[in-house]
Amino acid sequence: MRKINVLQIGAVPRRAASTAKRPRMHPRFEESVGYLVRKTHHAIVARLDERFLEHEISPSIYSFLRRLSDEDGLTQKELADALGLTPPTAVAAIDNLERRGFVERRLNGADRRKRHIYLTPSARQLVAKLRPLATEVNDIALADLSNAETTELMRLLHKVSDSLLRAASENNVLEVAE
Repeated sequence: MRKINVLQIGAVPRRAASTAKRPRMHPRFEESVGYLVRKTHHAIVARLDERFLEHEISPSIYSFLRRLSDEDGLTQKELADALGLTPPTAVAAIDNLERRGFVERRLNGADRRKRHIYLTPSARQLVAKLRPLATEVNDIALADLSNAETTELMRLLHKVSDSLLRAASENNVLEVAE
């Protein structure tokens, strides 16, 4: 029997995780990774809320608009995956964006089950106004870090995220007969 990861069928295999185990600490709550990431996330969202208020846009709405401004025409599923959302959550948000005139859905000519999401011209103008505000918040968050520390922080956060995603996908493994 071999194992197939149901979340990564067709994906390129990842490098095996290191077998060396780090001794487990039992940090104080204020020192746990989850707490620190959540605290940081809440602080960033609060600063974005302050800046986006006059535009009546939430940071979560901005994340959709910003992602589409980088790569317009993603499918609903691709957009959900890119933002780390479940498909039903993403569809509800896209419905809201469509009602507000920020996006339009277009059927895929080859596969009519797929819908691609595109920004409207007014959404592009809005992103152009909001992007400097988001950059300002990012700059505030990183103000006390050197360029090298910023690069290292990004590398480490990707590594932590990848580790958690890998652990989640390992829990969705099927055994199949060869």
